Amino acid sequence: MPVNKKRESFFIVFICAGAYFTSYLTRVNYKAVLAEIIASEGLTKDAASAALTGMFIVYGLGQLLSGWLGDRINPKYLMCTGLIVASVMNLLLPAAKSTAQMTVIWCVNGFGQALMWPPIVKEMSNYLTEEQFLTASARVSWGSNFATVLIYLLSPLVISFSGWRTVFFICGGFGLLATGVVWAGLSSFEKKYGKIRPSRSFTKSETPAPGADTPSYTPFIVILLCLIVVAIMLQGMLRDGIDTWMPSYVTEVFSLPTGISILSGVVFPIFSTVSYEIARLVYRKLLRNEMLCAGAFFGLCGASSALLPVFRESSPVVSVFLFALAVGSMHAVNLIVTCYVTRRFRKFGNISTISGVTNFATYAGSALSTYGFATLTEKGGWNATINSWIVIAALGVAFCVALCFPWRKFLARYHGSENEKDENSN
Repeated sequence: MPVNKKRESFFIVFICAGAYFTSYLTRVNYKAVLAEIIASEGLTKDAASAALTGMFIVYGLGQLLSGWLGDRINPKYLMCTGLIVASVMNLLLPAAKSTAQMTVIWCVNGFGQALMWPPIVKEMSNYLTEEQFLTASARVSWGSNFATVLIYLLSPLVISFSGWRTVFFICGGFGLLATGVVWAGLSSFEKKYGKIRPSRSFTKSETPAPGADTPSYTPFIVILLCLIVVAIMLQGMLRDGIDTWMPSYVTEVFSLPTGISILSGVVFPIFSTVSYEIARLVYRKLLRNEMLCAGAFFGLCGASSALLPVFRESSPVVSVFLFALAVGSMHAVNLIVTCYVTRRFRKFGNISTISGVTNFATYAGSALSTYGFATLTEKGGWNATINSWIVIAALGVAFCVALCFPWRKFLARYHGSENEKDENSN
């Protein structure tokens, strides 16, 4: 049941954003203090980073299960379960006696984190109108950026006073408190607007909820989805690949201290927040076709990457700006495809599942970029890596442009009246 009052729609968005903020607070803290863990515990980089790698794999695979469960279980239960698991793992990590224990704990944390995003999409799609959903998607995504900035700013201060373990105690304790707030907030909403009924059951027939007018998937839609997933993987490769290797590029090219990584940890989330708003406005006011809008931001990423060699060895500030612009563009594509495209499948009764698949595709692309770009840089240098970014961005443009007409056909078939309403509102 959609919410009509502005105050109540703001409340559900605030609760979801708070849940996502807490999720990131209990996730990115390990990466933020990784250098301190290595230095203070005398660990090797490979051993210490194994926890991140494990969490990354479990989180990506967990998206598929989370999305599937989100259409069969009240998303409130999944979200709060995920927050509790993440919080408890944060409290347990400081007690780990070996890197093996740290890896196991952080992998379990990854599973808890995976229970967050698809259910959040389900919550928003149930209680918000189409236009409210567009704005809410950007606002909720702010939560991840605010949490990242906060962690990178506060972690050095906490470490200087009491060590890296305190960072996890603070995040874990906050997570448990936030879980109570999220539970209470969503429960109060359910009392007024009704509980979210499962779109699917656990039976073999998977009968939709009573009264649901649920269209079926055709070969055309399945092929369309597969092509969209490819575009999402390209986005994931560029977003996390460029984000990961920017500090190394600036350090090597401009001979700056490795502390620049902390700067990137603050600059990139700020750019990402701005990019969410720009993407929302461009979509609403200019390019209402999701594929065309995503293609435009792929193009911006490619142009930013192409300018990097021009300023090589001349301006680190401009280089960081171009990196941030490229990453911000990919965050815009991520918002458009994993949120705006996903909402178009609400009528099919499995929006949580589709959300899980698209989010999984993003992190599959990220996994490919982590090792792929590292190998490419070692063998061909930074020019080869930057050229690969340009090529991948061009492929993204090509895929999105090619999908514009099929996507328009899909919208006309399943969202004809809604599109007309959207165009008239602009």
